[in-house]
Order: sequence, then C-alpha cells, then structure tokens
Amino acid sequence: NVVKPEDLTSLQNDHADDRVTLLTCTPYGVNSHRLLVSGHRVPYIEEETEHNIDIRILIIIFVILLIMLVIVINAIRKRKSKRRAN
Repeated sequence: NVVKPEDLTSLQNDHADDRVTLLTCTPYGVNSHRLLVSGHRVPYIEEETEHNIDIRILIIIFVILLIMLVIVINAIRKRKSKRRAN
C-alpha cells in the first residue's frame, strides 16, 4: 500500500492476526508518501523431501567408505611391519 503520511488506517492492529508491517518513505528522494508492506505468519511445516533423503544416504555411504579405507590402510601397515620383522 502507498499512503499519505497522516493515513494510519492501514496500521491498525487486529490482534486476531499475527501480522508484521514494514513502513518506509516513498518515492525515493521525495518522501511524500509511505510504502507499507505487510505479511502474516504461516505455520512452518518441515517436509521430508527426496533431496534431504538423498543427502543422508550419500553421507552414510561416505562414512562407510571412510571406515573401510581406514581398515585397509591399517591392514597394509600390519603386513609391512610383519615383513620387516621377518
């Protein structure tokens, strides 16, 4: 809404509505009117998307591969140390 500075009717608060209003001067440099931008709160519902599931699967695969790599490196070190001991 673009309103005159003395017009406060758009700023009246209805307590039943969880609303926020941003007020700024307009037009830029002239500032003869006020620009009102308002919005209301909506419930946040986190949805489980395929993208989120895919990332979790990739992380699990990465961790498993990392553990396997550590096991292989330790096995190679043990073999080398046994060869040196003989």
